[in-house]
Amino acid sequence: MASLTMIKRGMTALAGMMLLFGMAISMTAQAADDQQALQIVTQRIDQLKQKVDGRSAYYRQHQGELRQLLEQTIVPVADFPYISARVMGPYYRGASVQQRADFAKSFQNSALDTLTQGLVSFDYESLNVASSALRSRYDDQVDVALDVTSGDGKHYPVSFTMGVRNGEWKVINVIVNGINLGLTFRNQFDQSMRQNGNNYDTVISHWDSGQALNEVQSQQSK
Repeated sequence: MASLTMIKRGMTALAGMMLLFGMAISMTAQAADDQQALQIVTQRIDQLKQKVDGRSAYYRQHQGELRQLLEQTIVPVADFPYISARVMGPYYRGASVQQRADFAKSFQNSALDTLTQGLVSFDYESLNVASSALRSRYDDQVDVALDVTSGDGKHYPVSFTMGVRNGEWKVINVIVNGINLGLTFRNQFDQSMRQNGNNYDTVISHWDSGQALNEVQSQQSK
């Protein structure tokens, strides 16, 4: 009969093996999750490229079609309610349920308008998604990099922050050429509230995401 010491050692070894096995499964699942986030961005960028490559002149004359294309491509994978709540920052608590919903819609519409203007005005040569996603400091977030090459050969890095929202990967922030758009929008909201006496309805009805685009363009021209 095995001694009590041997039994304890056996159980300890078995527990260690189970722990290592569990860690291996966890790491495999994490890699699979990261890959899924990467695939979402890659598929959406590919869909966009198929529609817009070589058609800049057409979409300059048909911006409504381009905006509709962007809405179909981006809205399903971007968590606009979450992003807009982050943009409101500390003001979110003081807003009514209706004001929160109104800003989320206003922010989404303005963001799509800004992206439409950006695409028709920016001469890009290629859009290339990185081959792997980078794990963020948060367990439920990863960063997916996109390299944008302009017509004159300059490279502009774009990073999509992907977060797990209700069990699905969603875009929750974007960094363009080193500029954190989420933070830029948040500063813009704060400034607008200060300038308008903390009047939510005024800030929401006059929201314009173009300010962030102007900042990105000014940085690119330096």
